[in-house]
Amino acid sequence: MSDARLSEPLIARLKARAGDPARRSDDASLAANSVPMEDLLAGLPPIEDPAMRAHVDRAQGMLSRVMGMLGGGAGGFAAIGPGVGFGGGVMSFGGKPEVGPAPPPHDETRIAAAEAALGFALPPVLRQLYAGVADGGFGPGDGLYGLDALLAKWRELTHEPVGPQGQEWPRNLLPIAGQDWNLTCLDRASGRLIFWDVEEMADFEDEEEPGDEAWNRAFKPEADSLEAWLERWLGGRNKGE
Repeated sequence: MSDARLSEPLIARLKARAGDPARRSDDASLAANSVPMEDLLAGLPPIEDPAMRAHVDRAQGMLSRVMGMLGGGAGGFAAIGPGVGFGGGVMSFGGKPEVGPAPPPHDETRIAAAEAALGFALPPVLRQLYAGVADGGFGPGDGLYGLDALLAKWRELTHEPVGPQGQEWPRNLLPIAGQDWNLTCLDRASGRLIFWDVEEMADFEDEEEPGDEAWNRAFKPEADSLEAWLERWLGGRNKGE
């Protein structure tokens, strides 16, 4: 297992971002900068034509239903371009999402309990983050998993084979972030980050290559280290910006 550790200046920068509701993650930034659809429509001139009014109402209803099917639910949001309004921006559906700081960090007892449930020690870099920054919720996308979410995803991946032909999940890859089945994983042996792109296996049955090749192709290099991944996020502009 890699024994690399994150520098104290990096931990301090991450802690500051984790405590900022509008900047703790890319998704939090999108939510904080969104304009509720209701507010956007309220600021427009009234539509006098009944047919056009009905058309706009139907379109709004369709957008709300699509967001619900995609998992947005109440307060779901969607980026639609460079400027707020019908020309672009970030709109929320069902009210403006509530955005808060990342959850507080854990003490040693809670981290040790998570390690016991996993059956192995967390990499030192993750221990630092959970103990000194926050219980997930910060970083690229929707941020790192909290400990409970990390444990749940690990159980989901390892309780039975998940590959298209019964391949077992690589036990050196610990999922640390991602939604559904597109996952960012920390290689516990090398410290590198690997992205698992499940879409690479979607059509393997229609291809001439064996399932093992499609399975192996789904694992892609993402960053040389967790530090490099987080530094890249800290130094770039997030989706909301």
